Amino acid sequence: MAACASKGGCPSDYVALSAAVVSVILLLLKATLPYMIHKIPRSKGSSFWLVAIQVIASLNLLLSIVMALNFLKFRKRHWWRSCYLWAVWIEGPLGFGLLLSCRITQIYQLYYIFVKRRLPPIRSYIFLPLILLPWIACAAFIQIRKPLNYRCHMGTLWIIPVMGLHALYVVALVAFTGAVHHVEFRFHELKDLWRGILVSSASIGLFLSIFFVWPLSLHASLSSCMCLGR
Repeated sequence: MAACASKGGCPSDYVALSAAVVSVILLLLKATLPYMIHKIPRSKGSSFWLVAIQVIASLNLLLSIVMALNFLKFRKRHWWRSCYLWAVWIEGPLGFGLLLSCRITQIYQLYYIFVKRRLPPIRSYIFLPLILLPWIACAAFIQIRKPLNYRCHMGTLWIIPVMGLHALYVVALVAFTGAVHHVEFRFHELKDLWRGILVSSASIGLFLSIFFVWPLSLHASLSSCMCLGR
């Protein structure tokens, strides 16, 4: 149990992976069924593409966690299993960073349209890449300095600023969402954003808790704690 907890391939890993696959299937059904059943015409604006990009970013985030933490046990080490590919680029700029950036872009549009009563000064296809730049810069810096070990883990001096970047985008999303909380929307835009904030905040808190418990469990060979951390 201790070996699989540190190297991957635990039975609990496959249970978690199965639950994640079911969640992804439900996410895809929720995103596509209204258009298929009710014949809703697809929007030509950024509202459709932002949602589509969020679905892709969610898939990237899930896949990066599976690959970076070795949820699937492979016999050989292939180049495409690089920690910097999955734990840095796909988890950051193409995963969590892209997901939060899309949500911030959504609430940015709602803020200017319903609070400022005018169109946003920056178009969404320009605003989204701009707020994604810090993630790309952070990923490039990590790629150059290479602080990850063979388990795709980094030290405390690296994890604090990285998680600070995650938390910064959650705070920005909270600030924008709080600015439009008094607006009554016809659909559930605000409710969905608050749900996203809750999930993002809980993910960061859970990750930090696991980060500080993991070294202790490895040192004490507590396999149950290691499996729970995974």
